Amino acid sequence: MGSYIHYTLRDDFDIEKRIETASKMFGALRECIFSKMQVSYQAKRTAYVSIVLPTLLYGAETWAISSGSLRKLQSFHNRCVRSMCHVNLWKTREFHLKTETLLNRLGMRSLNFYLHRRIIKWVGHVARMPLDRLPRKFLTAWVRGPRDKKQPKLHYGTHITTCLKKIGVFDGWYTRAQDRKGWRAVVKGIIEL
Repeated sequence: MGSYIHYTLRDDFDIEKRIETASKMFGALRECIFSKMQVSYQAKRTAYVSIVLPTLLYGAETWAISSGSLRKLQSFHNRCVRSMCHVNLWKTREFHLKTETLLNRLGMRSLNFYLHRRIIKWVGHVARMPLDRLPRKFLTAWVRGPRDKKQPKLHYGTHITTCLKKIGVFDGWYTRAQDRKGWRAVVKGIIEL
C-alpha cells in the first residue's frame, strides 16, 4: 500500500493509483455487501468507511491536492455512495436526487470531511514532534528564492493553510496543536467542509 512518487513530484499519479486500488477494493466487496438489498445502510457505511475509504485516502495527509485531483476523488466517492444506495445517474437526474440526500441516507459525510480530518489530525501530530524530526523540519521549512515558472502554484503549505482556514483554526493553530487533547477536540469538532 505504499505511495507512488512520480518524477514530476506531483501527487496526481499517486491519487490516480489510490482511486484505482480503492475501486478494486469496492468492486471486490460489491457483490457481497454494497449491492445487496438485504445489507443495511449502516453495515454498508461501516464497510466503506473502514475498508474502502482508508485505501482511497492512504497518504492523503501529505498530498498537495489540485482541484482536478480533488474532483476525481469526489467523483469516486459519490459513485460509491450512489452504488450503495442503488441509485444510478439517470435516477439522480430524473428524481433530482442530491448527493447530500444519499449521504444522509447512509449516515456518511462528504469526501472533504474525511480528507480534511485526516490532514488536520496529521498536521497536529507533526507540530508536536521535536524539532530534529524530518517531518517537523519539512512542515516549518521555507525555501528562499524566486519560484520557477514551471513549478506548480499549489504546494503542501498552501494546502494545509487552506484546510486550517476552512475549519476556522488558522490563527494560533500551532499553539493549539501542542495540546494533544485540545487538538483532538478540534479534529472531532470538524462538522463539514
